[in-house]
Amino acid sequence: MYALIKTVDDRAKIRYPITRILQRLGRDPSCEIFLDDENVSRVHAELTQTEEGVFINDLASTNGTFVNGNRIHGLFQLTVGDHLQIGPHDFMLVAEEPSRLQATIAMNDEVIRHLRLPSADFKPEIAGDVEQTTVAAPDAGLKTKIDALSEAERSLPRLVVENGPKRHCLLPLVQPELEIGRSPECHLVLPDNQVSAHHAKIIKRKGGYFIYDNRSLNGIFVNNAKVRGVPLQTGDLIRLGDTTIRYEDPTKPRPAKQAPAEKPATQNIPSTYGPWRWVAIGGITLLALTVVLYWIWA
Repeated sequence: MYALIKTVDDRAKIRYPITRILQRLGRDPSCEIFLDDENVSRVHAELTQTEEGVFINDLASTNGTFVNGNRIHGLFQLTVGDHLQIGPHDFMLVAEEPSRLQATIAMNDEVIRHLRLPSADFKPEIAGDVEQTTVAAPDAGLKTKIDALSEAERSLPRLVVENGPKRHCLLPLVQPELEIGRSPECHLVLPDNQVSAHHAKIIKRKGGYFIYDNRSLNGIFVNNAKVRGVPLQTGDLIRLGDTTIRYEDPTKPRPAKQAPAEKPATQNIPSTYGPWRWVAIGGITLLALTVVLYWIWA
């Protein structure tokens, strides 16, 4: 297990354990390592941990990312003792004793490729009317991708792109929060002109994963209903622009729809007053009219 150590005022040290397969560093509060400084880009860089070690990737930041005083470009492998500089922040990579989290962290490189790269059978297609989006049936290529996952990965919730430019892209949810959008900074990048740069977020909370609209221009739809934030269930269809994504959770089958409750039959209950009700109403009306006439002519 690895961690970044940041020294503050030459005495206090802040420890950032690297406990996820992917961690972002930047000025955006949604970043796993939040760096509140104007010299740091919104999403400045990202850390990736694999079985081979820890890698830092500069995400085309304005002021750059430095390792041991040298500016890096793209992906760079860190070694224990390296100093990582982002703006005024200086971190040192240290190794720590393995923990029970190591099994979760040591995901294979195939999962990382799912996070960033388009699927091998990427084929742009012309999208139709978004209100009449049809979902393509699964084919052998998608089944092959699912079968290629390890047993641990197959048990994870996942996103499957049903149609759109990245049809059949498969993304296991290996972290508690991810972004979907057109920006290359997102975890799932959708080259769709109807999708905002940072369109939506999927966040793991108690009870499962939730999807939230990240102030997008065209909104998000779950099962054809426009939403701002809802919990996801197996089989839910998420539509962003011209792209449809299916959410699957192998451990939680979709609950069966309940039949609507039957309305009780209406019974004709006879009135307890019968015809005497109208006699009473007529008598009271006549008495009131008599009183009014007497008051006028008296």
